[in-house]
Amino acid sequence: RPAAEVAGLVVSTVADAEDLDQFRTVYRNGLPGPEVEQYLTACVNGWRHRAPLVDIVLLVAHVDGAPVGMLSLYRFGTFAGIYAVATVPTFRRRGAARALNERAVSIAAAWGCRQIFLQTVADEEAEQAFQRLGYVTRYLRDGYAPAEAVARMTHG
Repeated sequence: RPAAEVAGLVVSTVADAEDLDQFRTVYRNGLPGPEVEQYLTACVNGWRHRAPLVDIVLLVAHVDGAPVGMLSLYRFGTFAGIYAVATVPTFRRRGAARALNERAVSIAAAWGCRQIFLQTVADEEAEQAFQRLGYVTRYLRDGYAPAEAVARMTHG
């Protein structure tokens, strides 16, 4: 069902410290793992200190005022990319990711982007979720990380 039909679901752009705290909370709960703080710090620092040629928007989805999802969208030229998207475990498969994606695509279109892309780990739940949102796999590549880091990973 379209995200617009989910009662009480609202997607907003991070505009102040309270919004940023909600974005962080969803990020931590939705993408837990040993490196979550490093990923989150990189995301927020990129948003705060973005280069002049890069646009970055952080989005938060709320249901009845409670933050349930987040997404970060980047633009360089006519390319837009989703860096991270997550929903809190108690709200998965209820429309937040779809609503966030719809808003991100709308923003990218307003920017004049011709392509929107993301990357995820093959054969994991996120890949199927993105396919349900209409994304198609264009290519696969190998990724490299130290074995001890891979052993501790709980998300890609």
